[in-house]
Amino acid sequence: MLPRRMPILGQNLPGEQTCTRIVNDDGICGKPGLYHLVWLDNFSSFSCESCAEYADRNVVFRSIHPKTEHCLTPQAKFYSRENTCRVPVSTEDYDQGETVFDD
Repeated sequence: MLPRRMPILGQNLPGEQTCTRIVNDDGICGKPGLYHLVWLDNFSSFSCESCAEYADRNVVFRSIHPKTEHCLTPQAKFYSRENTCRVPVSTEDYDQGETVFDD
């Protein structure tokens, strides 16, 4: 069985940080994205609190963590041991992080 993925409506536009979960026939949630979801394929999206709670109960993903300014920085990487995104501070640190793509 394939992992379930939270229904989303494509990628966030640059600078856009809203929840992209499809919630009903009317379209996407559109509330402010407070959480950063990293999917199994290293793509990511933002989620509001209620949709993040839904994802936590119903969806398979790699990480869900509070959105920080680092989640939006192109140089940032995802660090699974810390369950967060941040900008690497050294070459070794860079090699330990994973690139996450906007979905």
